[in-house]
Amino acid sequence: MSDERDRYAGRPVSDGRGYRPAYRTADRRFNRPSWRSVRVHSRTRALPRRNWYRPLYTRWWVHPYYRWTYATVACTWFDFYVDPWATGWAPPRRTGWQWVGGHWSRYGYWVPGHWSPVRTAPVWSRATYRVDYVYVPGWWVRDTYVEGYWRSASRSDGRWVWVDGRYVDGVHVWGHWEPLEAGPNGYSWENGYWDGETWVGGFWRPEHRPGFRWVSSWYDHNGVFNSGYWEPGDDRYGHVWIPGWFDGSAWIAGYWVPEAEYGNADVQGWQPEGGVDDGWSEPRPDPLQAEEAPLAVPID
Repeated sequence: MSDERDRYAGRPVSDGRGYRPAYRTADRRFNRPSWRSVRVHSRTRALPRRNWYRPLYTRWWVHPYYRWTYATVACTWFDFYVDPWATGWAPPRRTGWQWVGGHWSRYGYWVPGHWSPVRTAPVWSRATYRVDYVYVPGWWVRDTYVEGYWRSASRSDGRWVWVDGRYVDGVHVWGHWEPLEAGPNGYSWENGYWDGETWVGGFWRPEHRPGFRWVSSWYDHNGVFNSGYWEPGDDRYGHVWIPGWFDGSAWIAGYWVPEAEYGNADVQGWQPEGGVDDGWSEPRPDPLQAEEAPLAVPID
């Protein structure tokens, strides 16, 4: 049987014990607060004016050595041999889903087998506006299956085009929104991504930075997203480079730390400053009931 685990809670999603928010778990590498459960309180910055509190602003909870990595909520591991690249391979049946076997796309590349929900696509609707959602199929990172999600069929906050995900030499390039307007001169667009709970928007970055090279973002073998960062061109003996990150409005620069300090850091036992979780509650509101249509929502 498949083992579906919540990367925040570290236990089977279907075990009947309910949801545990990120900030109540022990693994600090994946441990950041859920955007659904953040509330304003006196010791943190105020919420952005937009209705949706994006994970871009919640990295204070994560140990500094891991602030450039993100969790993906729904990953599936198998305790038996998998071969999604074979035409006839299929996993065990899964209630509420149908298996789409591997096949060649009309564009000439191979699409590995994946699950598709049987249920009807969700709709966000208000008196004067309606947003329909379409399914983005899950994808494979080696033998790990990352769950798909619903994305909005269109956007109202500018001119955008959705680029479907695809496999290039066996590596999945995730689907993403690209702006149709040209960016600032000398800048490149860094694609946004699905973090398992919400869509995290992309941003414009400089094409070049003296003394540094850009390391592109990627999903590791556990299905965890690692955002892109600037890396120094030269090493510093006895030190480890801690990548910087984009906080939603500006780039937070990376920095060097002594190798001994890095190796001796108690990442698992690290705690943020006291009071950081004051005023937070655990319920998970329905994103389709928000005042603004979310760009993506998870599969229920």
